Amino acid sequence: MDDHALSAAREKFKSKSWPRLVSEEIAGWDTTTFLDRAKLTVNGKITRAAIILLGKPEASYHLLPGIAQIVWKLDAEEKAYEHFGPPFLTNVNAVYSRIRNIKFKIQPFNLLIPIELHKYDPWIVLEALNNCIAHQDYGRNARIILTEKIDRLVLQNAGGFFEGTLEDYVLRDKTPEHYRNSFLVNAMVNLDMIDTMGYGIKKMFLEQRKRYFPLCRTMIWLTPAT
Repeated sequence: MDDHALSAAREKFKSKSWPRLVSEEIAGWDTTTFLDRAKLTVNGKITRAAIILLGKPEASYHLLPGIAQIVWKLDAEEKAYEHFGPPFLTNVNAVYSRIRNIKFKIQPFNLLIPIELHKYDPWIVLEALNNCIAHQDYGRNARIILTEKIDRLVLQNAGGFFEGTLEDYVLRDKTPEHYRNSFLVNAMVNLDMIDTMGYGIKKMFLEQRKRYFPLCRTMIWLTPAT
């Protein structure tokens, strides 16, 4: 386990568990107890979910032939790329930091004074990226790819929706009954990375609307790998 990711996981678990569990109680757990209680390990035995979320980069060979890797690719007037492996709990922030998220002013039709916004909302980017991790079909031995273009971000994973369609979650408040990676998903819930009610999907659309951004140009979404 990566020490920095393990420390971050404890803090996230404390925040998610309060007030059911007090911080002092969690702080008193040894690493084995914490990982079991956070549903990252089973009876002290390391799982693939633990490696994906908290493992050191060199531990990813335990996942072979599966791949746990996020690729950031800049495809604009300049070209660049970088690869990110485990621990995904902290490396999602490293991926986000590569995105050129400049500020600019817009003039909404119903306001007299321009407002200043970042090009991309951090919560939306991380929500979409965490969903790519949670719903990836790791049996297809594929990478998660975030392509940064001049006017949009494109997130691609080998998976897509395991149950239902986009419209079910955005327009009909669907709550999924099944997940492809149920153990990984439960661990991510315990670390406050995602929810399992389907609310995050709809919230991404609502947050874009609040920002006066057209969804078809700036919405970040999961697309199945071909």
